[in-house]
Amino acid sequence: MKSTMGKENGKKIIFHIHNLSRGGAERVVVNLSENFVHDGYRVKIVTEETAETEYELPDGVERIDAGIHADGGRLSGILGVFLRFHRIRQRRVRLRRVLEREAPGLVIAFGKSANYRAVPAAKGICPVLVSVRNDPDKDYAGRLNALFNRKYLYRADGCVFQTKEAQAFFPVPFQKKSRIILNPINEKYLHVNVPEVRKKVIVNVGRIAAQKNQALLIRAFARLNQRLPGYELHIYGSDSGDGTKEHLCELAQESGVENLVVFCGSSDSLEKEVPLCALFVLSSDYEGLPNALMEAMAMRMPVIATNCPCGGAAMIIKDGVNGRLVPVGDCDAMTEAMEMLLRDPEYAEKLGREAGKIGELASSERVYGQWKEYVEELRMRGI
Repeated sequence: MKSTMGKENGKKIIFHIHNLSRGGAERVVVNLSENFVHDGYRVKIVTEETAETEYELPDGVERIDAGIHADGGRLSGILGVFLRFHRIRQRRVRLRRVLEREAPGLVIAFGKSANYRAVPAAKGICPVLVSVRNDPDKDYAGRLNALFNRKYLYRADGCVFQTKEAQAFFPVPFQKKSRIILNPINEKYLHVNVPEVRKKVIVNVGRIAAQKNQALLIRAFARLNQRLPGYELHIYGSDSGDGTKEHLCELAQESGVENLVVFCGSSDSLEKEVPLCALFVLSSDYEGLPNALMEAMAMRMPVIATNCPCGGAAMIIKDGVNGRLVPVGDCDAMTEAMEMLLRDPEYAEKLGREAGKIGELASSERVYGQWKEYVEELRMRGI
């Protein structure tokens, strides 16, 4: 689409995302915004709210609050539906006002709600690049979403997917104007020191939420403890507040491993803590492209991951070569995979060395180059 602004704002980019909480999509936005600023672009991030714990804003990047902060509570029935759609419209209107004032050369939206909001808000102002960050079968399926996809999503000027499986979910015309780009790996996870002898700790990194299925990991760990005692399970990540952590604590107690399962919370020094551990395990039911898994691989960790939709783990792990893949929800398979690697540390370290090669494939410089090429292509359409 053609923009109404002039060339002087062509190198101004606005990222739009719900907040900057310590999640995978938020991390990518922060990393990309920093890279674009260093490359001479003017970058602003427009958010809807401020999370309790967030990534720091990179130098030179401005943040704009465009959220609705009314304390209206939750209503059920027709009034609840009306209030929900009213707030959706308010958010879109506020975003459009920001875009009219800023007149960027391109808007890059991250996440379902941000994608749906950005396309109509930027109409007649600038091109929009959307990004699908999770399993589309969870976020974009169903009749109502199908309507929003046709009305908003498919009208975007471009889309970034993380996996081929996610791309294949959508119609061919939409696929043709999209790209598949891996997430960038932060430089601090590259070239870390790996100890000669690792601690007897199995580590999981990810938000504590039902999607991550740490319950599967605790059950598998409890079985492992009966066969190969002496290990601990450390889980890093913020509490989503949906009751999952409480359930996991009860499960650990029922399984007799409550003294061996440690909830470590969020950490800014995973590059120092994770490599000390014997094994990294991802237990999710579904993911986009899990940053935590990529970072663990970059740190040359022996890794085990569920072969979960939408194909992110399978895209970066070749089973038996640079890691192990197990079926989603399969406690037996996960237990056996963990036991195999822990009983054969030489083989585990070999997998870790192969896993480390992902650092070249998804380096920040390489991934940024792919984003920049695509951004320039779309940005030039608006000039």
